[in-house]
Amino acid sequence: MRSRGTETLQHGLGGRVIWSDDQDTSGELVFGVQTFRQGYLLRGTVGFQTFSGELSIRDDSSAFGVGEFTWYGGSNWALGAGLQAESDDTLGAFGFEYKFGTSDFSLSAEYLAAQ
Repeated sequence: MRSRGTETLQHGLGGRVIWSDDQDTSGELVFGVQTFRQGYLLRGTVGFQTFSGELSIRDDSSAFGVGEFTWYGGSNWALGAGLQAESDDTLGAFGFEYKFGTSDFSLSAEYLAAQ
């Protein structure tokens, strides 16, 4: 991934290919931008994806977009929400994360709803 930006605004271009002999093959090309302000993170991604294979339940190719918002209510917890849209469906999410003190461990949960 190639990334550029300032301390509070970053953007980048990326891609990936997932290949397996007995699974679908997929590829993605994406552009993303995020801004981190005092207490919140706002992230957006747009891209193009393609799928092939006998098990594919998706369109052969499609454009997509993802938007995410995370609010940091303190040094130990965060609330987030996101929306992903593509040619054949939409997915929404809401979640939280709690970090235990100064440790590296946290607890998180996320609810996903598809249309």
